[in-house]
Amino acid sequence: MGTSDLYRLLGGLFFTIGLFTFTWFLFILGAFFLALPYFHQWWSKRVDSWIQVTCTSNQSRVMPGSAVSLQLSIINRSYLPLPKSMLTFQLPLSVQVEGADFITEINNINSISLSLDIPARSQISRSVQIVPNARGVLWLRELKLTMITPFATDNITLDRPIRYSLLVYPTLLPLSAYKGGALEPVGNRLSVQRMQDDPVFIRGARNYMAGDRVKHIDWKATAKTSSLQTRLFEFTAQEKWVVLGHILPAYDSKHHRFNDNLNEQTISMIATTITRFRHLNIPYTLHLSVKQRGKEYLQIPEGSGKNHYVHVMTHLAKLHQFVPTSLIPLLRRLERSTNRLSVLVISHQFTDETKRMLTRLYVNGHQLVLLDLSGDQPVYRAFDSKELATIHSSSTTTSSKAGRELDFVYEG
Repeated sequence: MGTSDLYRLLGGLFFTIGLFTFTWFLFILGAFFLALPYFHQWWSKRVDSWIQVTCTSNQSRVMPGSAVSLQLSIINRSYLPLPKSMLTFQLPLSVQVEGADFITEINNINSISLSLDIPARSQISRSVQIVPNARGVLWLRELKLTMITPFATDNITLDRPIRYSLLVYPTLLPLSAYKGGALEPVGNRLSVQRMQDDPVFIRGARNYMAGDRVKHIDWKATAKTSSLQTRLFEFTAQEKWVVLGHILPAYDSKHHRFNDNLNEQTISMIATTITRFRHLNIPYTLHLSVKQRGKEYLQIPEGSGKNHYVHVMTHLAKLHQFVPTSLIPLLRRLERSTNRLSVLVISHQFTDETKRMLTRLYVNGHQLVLLDLSGDQPVYRAFDSKELATIHSSSTTTSSKAGRELDFVYEG
């Protein structure tokens, strides 16, 4: 029997006794108990517009393991208090919570409950400290507020929509520095094209020649020599990188395994690399083997500033929203480049087809560095003539084995 049924029973009993005994006190008491369920229905329909819940925090973008103070505020605009109310929300298991009254694990999700006493016509706040430990976006879209009604009837549960999100960047892993050069003059070309001078450092002037740009004419030197003079510029050495991140499919049917942990390590290594580039102010272009807007890869333009770093880290934090693809389209796209590139390939798997495409890039004059994550520790390997000889020997061995197998089949 619920509370409303009990009130109706008591109200009917007192009302009947008061009606037959002409006792006004019992008559009024019975009418009061009978009216309580109707007051409860009226209040329940309107309390949704009187209660407002907001959620804020001191940070919106954090690294894994950083503590975030989550502040929950409840505004009660009604003239009745709400004692012993319970505010409940859910967070993933990877988030540690401190300061909650009750934490219950339900279906691999933590259910956090806060006990509150909300006065009438007032606002109260409650702070909870959370520590996210996994990359991604932490969403809070709904809170449940369970209240005991002022009429002591059944509890009411309100679903309050909120808008709160916390972006968690990838984990930075220890990685040794690569001491390879990758220093190239600005304007270095692989094809026969007109090389563009860098107008940063001026090393002198020369006589004007047909085809020189007007903006490169040195008018002061022209006035002194009474003939047109063109500025001479020096090429500045600047380190540039093209970073290729190979994201594996979620499930590998060949080895019958999930690649979630491997992809997380790859993403962390990419984040570690670009963080080092950011500290050294080295410009880089990032290519990821995931689909985006109909393309077979995700390309982030060249940059080295703070805004560019935040943009790249945001894409890495949301990389689970993209579908992984092959690394081959990326390598084929770089093959058409006319600039001499310094390419850093970060991957767990280097298949034969990938090595063949890397060989073609190396033959075209590009500098290649492989960050191999297949072992216990990440290892840098420069793709040079030794690596090329190893690929040729392995391909020759494979072709000879295939020939012997074909001969055996033919003889049989």
